[in-house]
Amino acid sequence: CDVTTLVYGFLDESGDPAPLTGSRNLVVAILATPQSRPIAQHVRRARRALGKRSPSGEFKARFTQPKIIERFLRKLATENISLYVVAVDKKSYRHAEGEALYREAVARTVRYCVERSPRLHLILDRRYTNAKQRTELETAIREVIADIPDQLVIIEPLDSTARPELQAVDFVAWAFGQKYERGNDYFARLLTDRVVVEEALK
Repeated sequence: CDVTTLVYGFLDESGDPAPLTGSRNLVVAILATPQSRPIAQHVRRARRALGKRSPSGEFKARFTQPKIIERFLRKLATENISLYVVAVDKKSYRHAEGEALYREAVARTVRYCVERSPRLHLILDRRYTNAKQRTELETAIREVIADIPDQLVIIEPLDSTARPELQAVDFVAWAFGQKYERGNDYFARLLTDRVVVEEALK
């Protein structure tokens, strides 16, 4: 899109950053779009279709049947979206502190997005209640994008129940999480045409 257009970027992750436990990979995804309303509408329609089966408060991939995930991702792929994905093999970061790894992966993903959309309203799924950790994350992002000319980036952590678009990017992160964690790229391939950057760090 035009570099002067304000773009909304919704960020979420799959996996966890702890270096020696949990998932083998941390996947960070941004869904960027100049128009967020159609994305929110897809989420609301999907939740209505689920009826009583919809998890309380949120539409999340890990609680959703594969056929519904597939249908939802196919609909997302018809919209004007750009996807940025960074997957980190945690074995390469064995000695890194988990939250430092998370900040690095997030900042790297944001940079790819800001290089193409320098006017960005970045909305992150709220990970931290601790103000110091929120500040550290924002500082890490701003340091990585500081040399990009004419950038204007608003960073806003929100609860995913407040923004349906964060629930949409949960499905994107989940799809690429399946690819890197389980070797199942079926769901990620549904989004191929919308992927601008996909980087695997090993």
